[in-house]
Amino acid sequence: MGVGVSVFLLITGAILRFAIEEDLKSVDLPMIGVILMIAGGATFLLQILMASRGGGQRQPNERLYNGDNPPKV
Repeated sequence: MGVGVSVFLLITGAILRFAIEEDLKSVDLPMIGVILMIAGGATFLLQILMASRGGGQRQPNERLYNGDNPPKV
């Protein structure tokens, strides 16, 4: 998941929690909003943690050519 998904979850959760006043008997929309905001915040923090550790970046697998065996293309 990326930062965009985290922001989407936060915004969707905030809309469900604070902006919608519908009272459905089978679904608790404010609680779903809180759950989405928690999930969005957790994924955002995980993205920041992964970026600070360098876990989201991969190093290319570099092979050196020594002159004896040409690389197979």
